[in-house]
Amino acid sequence: MVTVNLEDVLYTRNDDGVNYGDVASLTDDDILRKVFRTEEDAYDFYQKFGRFHGFGICKGDMFKDGGGNLIRRRFFCNREGLRHRKHYNRVDRRRPHKPETRTNCEARMCIYLDRSNNIWRVKKVITKHNHALTHPGMVHLIPNFRSMTEAEKAQIDGMQGCGISTSKTMQYLAGMAGGYSLVGFLKKDAYDYVDRSRRARIADGDANSAIMWLYADMGVDEFETEWAGASAKYGLNDTLWGNQVYGKREMWANTYLRDMFCAGFRTTSRCEGINSVVKKFLQSKHTMLELVQNLELLLREFRNNELLSQFRSIYGDPVLTTSLDSLERFATRVYTRTVFNDVKKELEAIASVNFVGVRRSLTTKVYTVDEFGHPGRPIVVLCHKNMGRL
Repeated sequence: MVTVNLEDVLYTRNDDGVNYGDVASLTDDDILRKVFRTEEDAYDFYQKFGRFHGFGICKGDMFKDGGGNLIRRRFFCNREGLRHRKHYNRVDRRRPHKPETRTNCEARMCIYLDRSNNIWRVKKVITKHNHALTHPGMVHLIPNFRSMTEAEKAQIDGMQGCGISTSKTMQYLAGMAGGYSLVGFLKKDAYDYVDRSRRARIADGDANSAIMWLYADMGVDEFETEWAGASAKYGLNDTLWGNQVYGKREMWANTYLRDMFCAGFRTTSRCEGINSVVKKFLQSKHTMLELVQNLELLLREFRNNELLSQFRSIYGDPVLTTSLDSLERFATRVYTRTVFNDVKKELEAIASVNFVGVRRSLTTKVYTVDEFGHPGRPIVVLCHKNMGRL
């Protein structure tokens, strides 16, 4: 029976709260005496060793016994080997060559399974490299040491769902972590993750599926069937908004607009105020999927603002402050709070004038008033009785 020195054993990875020891002072002989509980523990150790000394690692070849059990494994410096010559001689190349990163480095660590103790031992280690090691301040940029946690992915997904760009999301994560070097991944990694997530949500390609859906050539019967199915699925039949949209279908559905001459008039021309808000959500570089998602965010914000405005209009009554109580009270019942504030300014302006006199001229009454504090500046108001206007 072989006795194992516990001081030479590196138990499990860092998330178990056990330190791997001082990798800075380990010699080749020290590493050869190391033993591990699992093959993954050995990989974690060599990864930490590589990170401290400035080189990335990769898993190499392995060997299994007749029963399919792993018994040998090799870990290499990630700059081992050379690029295959065929990649230099391609006649169909369109992109420029990537920088050379392989230097045929011989640094490695080989482990094997000690069946008698059911532990992994180091069989061979080479710590000498044929290339310059990475500076400690740049080690976090090595692809092997970059990773994204599930919490970070969830945070990116949440911020993407709110229309926050990937670049601003990365700035936020860097600020929370205390610097870009402490985030654990690069901005490119974040963009790649967002792109993969986006592709996973769509079928048959981004532009393809979106354009086919937006410009589908369907007849009236097919449109009515699709609308009925969508209304039942999302519960639109019992909503005021859904019924209103359906009632105006001849004004927005392509099915009803294909034979209509619009003279170049765009639906967004109706309100420049809306256009100014839409521009904050939409950019020319957005994909079709991002266009639909951001328009949904914009619509959600509009609906929330409308609901908030309605709530403020019905919850509580404004304090009457002008001398025209009846007019002011009537205005509180028919206008929203935002519009009422504008109407109230007019009521206050009316209340600040003094009545001077009135005279009749045929069917017209002429009222003369002056502004309070300015008696020498009369204001004449004509009231046309037959026409019913001032």
